Amino acid sequence: MSITSFYVASQSYKSLSEDSISYSTLLSLKEYTYSWEDVEKINYYEGNDDEFSEYVFFFIGGNNLNLSENGYIKKIKFMIIIKAEDLNIKMENIEED
Repeated sequence: MSITSFYVASQSYKSLSEDSISYSTLLSLKEYTYSWEDVEKINYYEGNDDEFSEYVFFFIGGNNLNLSENGYIKKIKFMIIIKAEDLNIKMENIEED
């Protein structure tokens, strides 16, 4: 069972770099890669005590990517903010009720 779980979990990934954002969804053979210039806007949802905050990247063409702000993403948070500012990408903080 654990081998199967690992295999399925390894089939999805999310990657952010200085130049691009790449991801594939669970059980999908399709890989999506976008340059930062392809990002139309970013919504940031502030989490509460028992859940991670989350980024939602909206791309030209209609796709979007949800990205939980885990420990790694917290480390690169300022890279995301600076990229958005440099490229005039609208970044909106959204507070959930």
